[in-house]
Amino acid sequence: MPAPSHRPPLAIRASGFTYRYPSFAPGEPPRTALAELTFGVPAGQVVGLVGASGSGLTTLCLALCGIVPHETGGVVRGWLEVAGRETTSLPPAELASSVGIVFEDPEANLIGLSVAEEVAFALELAGLPPPEVAWRVARALELVGLSALRDRPSGQLSGGQKQRLALAVALAREPALLVLDQPTAQLDPCGKQELREVLARLRDSDRPLTIVLAERDTDFMLPLVERVLGLVAGRLALDTPVERAFLDPGTLDRLGVAAPQLAELARVVQRLPGCAAPALFRTVDDAVATIRAGCLRQRAPTPADPSEAPPVLALDRPTNERPTANPAPPVLRVERLSFRYAEGPEVLREVDLEVGPGELVALVGPNGSGKTTLARHVIGALRPTSGRVLVAGRDTRQASIGELARVVGYVAQNPDHQLVRATAREEVAFALRQLGLDRDAVARRTAETLARFGLEQLAETPLVLLSRGQRQLVAIAAALAGEPRLLVLDEPTSALDEAGRRLLGELLVRRVADGASVLLISHDLRFVARYAQRVVLLAEGEVQAEGSPRAILGDPELLATADLAPLPVTAVAWSLGLPPALEAHELVAALAAPSPRPVARRPLRACSVGSSPAAPPAPSRSAGTAPFLARLDPRVKLALAVGAALPVLLWQSPLVLAAVTLLLHLLLRYGGGFSWRRLGELWRTLAPLLLLVLFLRPLFDRSGGPALFVVGPVVLTLPGAVAAVGAALRLVVLALLALAWFATSSERALVQALVRLGLPTSVGLALAIGLRFIPVFAQTFSTAAEALQTRGWVIPERGMARLRALLPVLSVALAATLRQAQQLGWVLTVRGVGARGIRPHFAELRLSRLDRFVLIGGACAELALLLATLAGLGRAALWPWG
Repeated sequence: MPAPSHRPPLAIRASGFTYRYPSFAPGEPPRTALAELTFGVPAGQVVGLVGASGSGLTTLCLALCGIVPHETGGVVRGWLEVAGRETTSLPPAELASSVGIVFEDPEANLIGLSVAEEVAFALELAGLPPPEVAWRVARALELVGLSALRDRPSGQLSGGQKQRLALAVALAREPALLVLDQPTAQLDPCGKQELREVLARLRDSDRPLTIVLAERDTDFMLPLVERVLGLVAGRLALDTPVERAFLDPGTLDRLGVAAPQLAELARVVQRLPGCAAPALFRTVDDAVATIRAGCLRQRAPTPADPSEAPPVLALDRPTNERPTANPAPPVLRVERLSFRYAEGPEVLREVDLEVGPGELVALVGPNGSGKTTLARHVIGALRPTSGRVLVAGRDTRQASIGELARVVGYVAQNPDHQLVRATAREEVAFALRQLGLDRDAVARRTAETLARFGLEQLAETPLVLLSRGQRQLVAIAAALAGEPRLLVLDEPTSALDEAGRRLLGELLVRRVADGASVLLISHDLRFVARYAQRVVLLAEGEVQAEGSPRAILGDPELLATADLAPLPVTAVAWSLGLPPALEAHELVAALAAPSPRPVARRPLRACSVGSSPAAPPAPSRSAGTAPFLARLDPRVKLALAVGAALPVLLWQSPLVLAAVTLLLHLLLRYGGGFSWRRLGELWRTLAPLLLLVLFLRPLFDRSGGPALFVVGPVVLTLPGAVAAVGAALRLVVLALLALAWFATSSERALVQALVRLGLPTSVGLALAIGLRFIPVFAQTFSTAAEALQTRGWVIPERGMARLRALLPVLSVALAATLRQAQQLGWVLTVRGVGARGIRPHFAELRLSRLDRFVLIGGACAELALLLATLAGLGRAALWPWG
């Protein structure tokens, strides 16, 4: 042990740290999330943080960056120090110079700018001068392997690339501590591999960086961390080097995590006679080298006498064997399905798929391959461009989502888009009531379902107090309670701990044994290998292959064609030239069995860190050169929009307003990169207001004549009707002018321009970010409506009944949007927004030659138009006829 004076300083020091969330309701006691934590982390150490759902992992991550308790409230006792700074006495904006954090959701980490602008914006908000901003942006992007994509919009990146960009934003501030909270939960296997390579590069760099990695995927964690901390119910239950952390299965069960496959492999390899293996393999290369050097030499040629054969370890009987051929028709049949979003790329191409009764089929593939789009076709939310989907023999093109809900149960990726009641008991009961069951049956089956999922103790706990994993279990329980013939699960294990994964797997096996069918969409290849009967590999919208889990997941070359990485044990078996293996005992059985010389195989193709994204190409607005309006300075667009609004407010003629409306549509379509579909959405958004104007305005404007009709006190005159049309068109023109200014400028450019015009930074940022959530809310509302209808919730086409039916959807969408807004607020806070004594230092804004030309030309045209208007152009409702 080094002398105390030579020990590295502590990057984290916790002493008796306890945190209690504030009471959810008056009279309720505060909920303890962290209790008596005492530990220290030396500078430069990489620490893994593990624990079951609800154990306090996320709360500890939030405490390390100061969000707890400053943004969450609650009670703190004890001491927590990060980089020499006590977290409870400093707001998170001031801790941002010492701590960087990457949250679980890739979308929530980013504002929506280009790759380089995301990093630059965070540095500008920290008050750094432009030359240093440029240098740090280049360095951060180089560290994470995104230099080649610096000008690409972040929305076009794959999930792994988005997480690497979020990492670059955090690293650009040069923090002493980097905190990652479940960064791989929504990544495909290749995205995980990309992120792991970047973290390994940071760990091995010359500049020491302390990293805290909260992660349940121990296969991802194993090659990176030096030490493991484990939480159980908010208390520290494990603090040990990684070489010992994964050796005790009992401890891992208590922590709610699975042993890494390489740890299981080392434990089983040690049982082979004459095979000397360490207690733990850290990497695939370590396992291959050790087994090749000490175990493959023990493999003898096939003996003539079977009694001379070395012992063979018995393989467990697989639980995922496909049943014998079933003469019954399939529950799901997808026939030559192709689909293209409006004015977008083709997402699915000639997809054929069947799921029979009593079959569990897994759909795997990289992010952006079309898996969720296919699932939405199965539940009836989308209609095929060509081909058809049959569910229980019924064509989904001729059935609503609610009608199909009698047969299909569905769990979306985000459980919060489906949960509409306050507690788990109410949520499950709500799902059962939609099936028309009586009160006694609902109560009985609700109790049975909660017991089956182990949710009895949480049945009355408000859902907002549950962890994401616990909420995910509630959503699955509500879908399974109705016992549908076909269950569609989209990434159901993304937030589950190991106990939740096992529970879900056992329940699915039981459902399949009872004759039900399951379509499982998952990036969790260990879960798929263990429970699926058949695997369908989808990539670039096409079925690349299908077969048994061993045939698909055991072939790394096949997976590489779809940008997927194999399981660690599979990679070891491939490198050793052994038969496909998905579990450690399968590989060891192959090692122990007498067989010919191993097959020589090519090295596995690794995921390329600088590769292009798997996501489909974006519309033309993002491709190539930016649209004309997007290249203009926001101040120029704002000045011209305000100038154009002056004559618009004076015009009364529908003819003039209609002509301007048409011109603005053409400008936004060809100068702003807008699709006709997006422009149509503006009309749909304004429709209720426009109808109100068209209906009410004639009732109060009875001037002139002739009268078109008279019904009692209601008199409709021709000038009044024309004036109503003009008023409605005026609203549309003003909305289009606002759209031409705001929607063609990035948040960074808007804030920068508004600050230069004298608006406080906080107000400009709040305006830009707040308006960004309008489309987010619209998308969340649509997703929630689909998810609720899959529970059997019927939404009528029109009338007050439709309004009443949409109220639960509205509450779900509002809650989910507010949760995203809170997350984005935290992201801005940990980027340093609001830190005392720091003023944003944006680069000098200078008008380009194009900006000057457009400003001068546009101002002259608007002045001429204003003079013509004052002279009478369009001032009368019936102009030019009267």
